[in-house]
Amino acid sequence: MKTSLSFILFFLLTISIDSIIVDATCWEHPNPIKPFEKKISSICGLQKKTKDKLKAEVGKESQKDEVHSLAANEAFKFDFSCGVPDKALCTKAENAFKSAGEIIANVINLVTPVTVNATFTDFCKALNECDGSILGAASAARSIPLLDDDKVVRQYPQALAKQFLLDPTPQWGPFDIQAFFNAQADLFFKGDGVIKKNQFDFEYIILHELIHGLGFASAWNNYFSEQPVALTPDPNFLEMITELSQPVKFTGFEENAFDKYMVNTRVKGTPKRMTEFTNEINSFAEIGTDFPSVQALLNAFGDSRQFQTSSQLILDGQTPKTMAFQPRNASLNDLVFLETNLKPFRIGSSISHMDIKTFDNDPDFLEVFNAKPGQTLDQVLKATGGKAPIGPKLKSVLETLGYATNENPNPYRPTLPSDSQVTPSQIPIWKSTNNQSSSATSLTSSFNVLSLFVIVAFTLSF
Repeated sequence: MKTSLSFILFFLLTISIDSIIVDATCWEHPNPIKPFEKKISSICGLQKKTKDKLKAEVGKESQKDEVHSLAANEAFKFDFSCGVPDKALCTKAENAFKSAGEIIANVINLVTPVTVNATFTDFCKALNECDGSILGAASAARSIPLLDDDKVVRQYPQALAKQFLLDPTPQWGPFDIQAFFNAQADLFFKGDGVIKKNQFDFEYIILHELIHGLGFASAWNNYFSEQPVALTPDPNFLEMITELSQPVKFTGFEENAFDKYMVNTRVKGTPKRMTEFTNEINSFAEIGTDFPSVQALLNAFGDSRQFQTSSQLILDGQTPKTMAFQPRNASLNDLVFLETNLKPFRIGSSISHMDIKTFDNDPDFLEVFNAKPGQTLDQVLKATGGKAPIGPKLKSVLETLGYATNENPNPYRPTLPSDSQVTPSQIPIWKSTNNQSSSATSLTSSFNVLSLFVIVAFTLSF
């Protein structure tokens, strides 16, 4: 079939979150409320530092040449800015960030601090988001291409990549996580007394969003139409496109770290890895193929059998318990089912959250897509029988991604790609450099003119 103009335009308008790398570019994600709007990093290099020097800087090197985890109150560094005049409110918000960071750091062992650009402000005045539906959002500020043990290069959130103590060290951006939260939302803070019916516990909201920033996010999404049409990984090869007539090189749809462990359970028996579908979809054209125009590429993809595969996958994304995260060494009984209950497929809620029917009233409630009004974090924990906000399955997801815990002190770690390990189209644009100049991202940024406004933040949901 021929793709329609609306199909083409929407495909161009929808660009992704953190992703896998076929052409292995580093990406900046300046605005977590619009994480699909990203830009190629101007810095994607390696610092001239050895692992020993890095350990010395952290100050945690032991006699056995091991790096110890940071104390909970040192693990997260918040660069907090408050855009409202109420100083008391600003103080409560800043304290909530610090508390949330300590809760996470009491579960995962961080060896280098996670830096968060935390903004608490009036979304209506600052972002022209005035309907009050967005509570907040957080995403990886920067993603780094790393080579997994299945010989695929994927994008890793900087917060996670820093924990691997890679040698030589990739050049880091100033922040690991970008976080914006709405000061005009009806929020509850510790010490406020009794939570009101329509209030949301701010610490709970922060925790949920920081987990996304740490890597709980899939690159699989509906990039083709306002209505569910097809499910693919991130089409980063279209990121810099501004016109349909532009020539374009097909470098492949890209996954991120989370997607390595995603499986499809449509067929009974052994789940099929989503990476297998990525490989199939990417086979519609040879990697590196030059198309005379974007429209020619889209027409070719729309006519391909691989597009039909993508069309089936979007149906799977709307079928309960059809997609899951499979933790390392997990049995079929330990699959973490992802959100596939929503019809139609909802960008930002589907797949990149845990299954609400399974986990909403479960100790693993934290990463379902809806916020819980009228309940404090402690009340939710009591109601679900949870011992801590990060439940056992969510903990297993973080461990599988590569975060160390007391129970899993030596997690899986990817490596830096090299010419001998990947094909030429997958080799990152690494450059050895000492230049670490960078600047913090302002609240408002300019983006590719074709970027689509897609909210994947924690929105009000009942």
